[in-house]
Amino acid sequence: MATPFLLLLLPMIFSSILLLTITVTQSEPYSKTMPFQGNKPDKLTHLHFYFHDIISVGRAQRLYASTDMKTFGFFSMVFNLAFTEGELNGSTAAMYGRNPILLEERELPIIGGTGAFRFARGYARPKTYKVVNIDAVVEYNVFIWHFTLLFSNKNSVPSD
Repeated sequence: MATPFLLLLLPMIFSSILLLTITVTQSEPYSKTMPFQGNKPDKLTHLHFYFHDIISVGRAQRLYASTDMKTFGFFSMVFNLAFTEGELNGSTAAMYGRNPILLEERELPIIGGTGAFRFARGYARPKTYKVVNIDAVVEYNVFIWHFTLLFSNKNSVPSD
């Protein structure tokens, strides 16, 4: 049968081993920037349009979520630009970010896309053009950096 001294000693031994294990497994943060070996984005597309944000009708295709507990007008916005005609037909570009709608000018990131905008990145500069009651017209200047597709069907997956 274990002695009282051994019963007191065992927890100290186990905690020492645990502390030693934690100390040994800690490491320094690591980051390394290396040149990209694949294809690099080589096309910049500039889009300019006016978005009629008609809330009273309720048909705009975007999603807002309030992101400030104290101030009205700070929203996170998800906005997909879907192209239905021309050379970009079937492609999309995705914007997501904090959109302080009460500021006249703001900036949102382009975080990706499909079709011609696969691996897209860039930014959008929305500017409130006109506000009537709760409806607004917003001018967008969107700059999208993306690859030129090397295969004919934009909606297919390239083969290896």
